[in-house]
Amino acid sequence: MEKIRDSFFIRHKISRQLHTLYIVAILIPVTILGALFYTFSYQKMEDNYQHLCISKAAQIKTAMVMLSLNVYQLQSKFTADPALANIIQTEYKTKNDAKLSMSEYSKINSSISDYPGISAVRMYVDKKVMHGLKEYNGFYPIDDNIKNTNWYNYAKHTSDGFWLTRKRIGTGEVKYYELNYYCRISLPQKGKFAILSVTISNDYLRSLIDQDQYNIYITADDNVIFFASERKLEGQKLPTVKKSNSKSILDIGNGKVDNKSTILSFESLKMYKTNCNLKILVSNDSFYKQLHRFIVITLSIVLIAIIISFSIVFYYNKYFSDRIKTLRIAMHKAANNDYEIVNSIHGNDELSQTFSDLKVMAQTLKKEEMSIYQNKIAAERLLNEQQQMEMKLLAGQINPHFLYNTLEMLRMKALTEGNRSLSKAIQMLGKCMHYVLSNTKSTATTLQKEITYLENYLSIMKMRFGNRLNYDIRIDSTLSLDDVLILPLLIQPVVENAIIHGLEETGEPGLLVLKIKKMPHDKLLITVYDNGIGMDKNALKKMRRRLNQVPNPNANHGVAMYNINTRIHLYYGKEYGVKILSKPQKCTFVSIKIPLQTKGEE
Repeated sequence: MEKIRDSFFIRHKISRQLHTLYIVAILIPVTILGALFYTFSYQKMEDNYQHLCISKAAQIKTAMVMLSLNVYQLQSKFTADPALANIIQTEYKTKNDAKLSMSEYSKINSSISDYPGISAVRMYVDKKVMHGLKEYNGFYPIDDNIKNTNWYNYAKHTSDGFWLTRKRIGTGEVKYYELNYYCRISLPQKGKFAILSVTISNDYLRSLIDQDQYNIYITADDNVIFFASERKLEGQKLPTVKKSNSKSILDIGNGKVDNKSTILSFESLKMYKTNCNLKILVSNDSFYKQLHRFIVITLSIVLIAIIISFSIVFYYNKYFSDRIKTLRIAMHKAANNDYEIVNSIHGNDELSQTFSDLKVMAQTLKKEEMSIYQNKIAAERLLNEQQQMEMKLLAGQINPHFLYNTLEMLRMKALTEGNRSLSKAIQMLGKCMHYVLSNTKSTATTLQKEITYLENYLSIMKMRFGNRLNYDIRIDSTLSLDDVLILPLLIQPVVENAIIHGLEETGEPGLLVLKIKKMPHDKLLITVYDNGIGMDKNALKKMRRRLNQVPNPNANHGVAMYNINTRIHLYYGKEYGVKILSKPQKCTFVSIKIPLQTKGEE
């Protein structure tokens, strides 16, 4: 190999050598790198578009979950309303009596403004209650036309609510397809019932969902599209989908929608407290347009890089050859004892610096000596700081056994003096501190230990706040608490935030509910609800921003939630984390989603 290299450099001029080096070192690598860049970028673009489709489908799914929760809350409000029950079971003597009673009931019409996303709320009651009225203040009679509908007959014989796509004829004979929720509100002791109908607003869904570059289709169990990016597709069946590949547990990847190549994501959502399944199809066919542009841009960049590099090599070859000629003339002068050649080669390259090596060496030695001196000072300063830190650490260490023994002594003293509540509080505090100190450096603990720690913590807080704090812990019965593993100290900061920033500031009795349940695809959902002061839109927006923003070290709020979210991202991945929902003066809802891990999987 060395002989071939020496033979090539000896036999050919420098200009020929530079041209050959250009082909080997620039032209071929640039071409290869361009091909690799295109391949990698293509895959990256495809992954990004798939991620965007997944995110869009998740956004739509979240919006539909919130709507279903609102509808269920609305149903619960009507079901437990004695005023509504009185109207349903009363047979009024005159039409005026019926109008007077129903006019005093304003909850039906006010629900439209109270619950975002609901465009219409109707309460169908026995036509005897209406006394011939076709509609009054949200009440509608169950006449023969209503009795002949499929939704009425289904709602009449089932106690569960259900969702159904229903066609509505608007102004100018325009057809609208809307998602409706139906449920029966019964008075078994009276043999009476009413049927609640709630209509979801498609305009509200459009305001929530950014539809740029996306084709969105949503259907219920009947497979009729009630929401689509193009309104003309509403009322039709889902388009035909043909998958080309699948790269995730989600139904995503390349495919064809109605024989048109696209990037797609397909989601299924079971509506809250019902057996209805929504199908959400999101596609983006702009990927292939962008791919064509990317090919043109990539080829242009490679071609420009080749032209520019060739121009540089060509001009450098000419410049270097001229410098070599100048060096030969200077050496010829030196051979003839003509040493006035210092200024014959200008620049800072090796040729011009040959005549100043001594100066350069002296400067280099001076810089090295100065560097060694500075490094020595820095090392001594670092050693000094390290010794100071060690002294502070030694001075600040506390023996946990001494702390436990002291707490146990205080507990026994309180028990001896008859103060059992104080003894119990000290005992629970000791358990809490033992749990915290034992798990400071660990990355996993059982769900049973975490729940026990939370129960001790809440018991202590209950002693502090009294009747102002009421709590309920609800755990999925299918979970084996001793086998499930989670990050230690993950839930307590959220519970503490709910108490300190939510319930305490109301000054009134409050409720905190902790739920832990198993989700599909081996996921664990932890939710903390409190009916405290809540947050307005600006405060909620700031809190959500703090989840992913490094907080100020001196900040009083948002640090705990940022730490929790960051720990989840680092340990489980970016697809898991914390979500916050809140309504001012009503409630705050914090959810933590993590993968369901067991001891066998650890």
